[in-house]
Amino acid sequence: TPDATPIPSPSAGTTAPATTTAGCATSYAFGGENKVFLMCENLSVQGATIAWTLQNEDPANRTLHVLFSGVAPSSGGWVGWGLNLGPKPAMVGTQAFIAFQASNGSTILTYNLSSYDGGFACAPIDLEVLSSQVQILGGTTIQMLVSIRLQPNQSTSLNHVWNRGPPVSNFIPASHNLDAADLLGLKTIDMATGSSILTSSASSRQTLKNV
Repeated sequence: TPDATPIPSPSAGTTAPATTTAGCATSYAFGGENKVFLMCENLSVQGATIAWTLQNEDPANRTLHVLFSGVAPSSGGWVGWGLNLGPKPAMVGTQAFIAFQASNGSTILTYNLSSYDGGFACAPIDLEVLSSQVQILGGTTIQMLVSIRLQPNQSTSLNHVWNRGPPVSNFIPASHNLDAADLLGLKTIDMATGSSILTSSASSRQTLKNV
């Protein structure tokens, strides 16, 4: 896993802080350092939260630093977060980071979620990943620190998809449950303003019903 890029302090050229949802944090102890972000949001389901800083002083070189925190259903389980570059947040098409406790330590890998079949193999994704790190707290709280470079013409309104699942075998995540909370990890967030749209439960269930 590449070394994490330090999260920059707020300065001219970084997006100004916005009002955030209760229940989220902008400061995290990660890897022995304190990481401070400009914005955060409680993602409403699965105990997941996200904090981020968008560096946008150069429109041709915009960097997004994200700390995603999720809770695995059991020790050894996986937590995943990613971006769907399509027109709406949905599982299929998501460029995902999935983290878990492996035999060789805490691991974060990339997966291109191209179908509903499950059993995904680690694969390159269609994001310019600058760095990625993971830490696991108490066996089930999994935090991913990821930095990506946005494309010059890419919208700052991004489709987020997240979930969690049972223990991983041979680096292949098993399918998640189909409980209501496991079908609602879909949200569109404008990373520049902090405004967000939570996908409705009806459309979420329809999108993920064939898992």
